[in-house]
Amino acid sequence: AVFFLVANQLLFCLLDYLGHTSFSWTAQTIQEDEDRRVGKIILGLKLTLVCEIFYLVSIYLVKFSMLYLYGRIAKQTKYITLYLRVTFGVCICAFILCVLALFLSCIPIYEFWNLQNENR
Repeated sequence: AVFFLVANQLLFCLLDYLGHTSFSWTAQTIQEDEDRRVGKIILGLKLTLVCEIFYLVSIYLVKFSMLYLYGRIAKQTKYITLYLRVTFGVCICAFILCVLALFLSCIPIYEFWNLQNENR
């Protein structure tokens, strides 16, 4: 989970760097440089979405594995098993809501990496 968090932050730093960098020293036209820069930013935004998905899955897999471990330890205890099952259900609902929130934040999904702003 920490790996995905660090990778996501590095990706944002790379996006910020690519957003402010000019490749004009290659003697190409400014439009080609701008198209290349925008293409790299769009690729970075797509990779950010993938990293967020992996981050959510890894966080909730850790939670589910801990609950499973506690369930195996407290197998003979009736009330603890009941509490663990309720907690497991709450975690499943929270996971589903987080995934839905991630995918429904931009409808349609390609708007997540769309750089055009029609509101200006």
